[in-house]
Amino acid sequence: MNMIENEKFELEFFDNVIIRKLIECIKVLNKTEILIIFKGGIEVKAEIE
Repeated sequence: MNMIENEKFELEFFDNVIIRKLIECIKVLNKTEILIIFKGGIEVKAEIE
């Protein structure tokens, strides 16, 4: 899990259908952070610019 949290990923292409199948919900924590909750229960905090 730590490896996923610490990685920066480059998006090569975006497939809206796949994303909707993987993500349970996205919560806005504050002006600079969101919490992405995947359907498998994994939660990842991400900074937004």
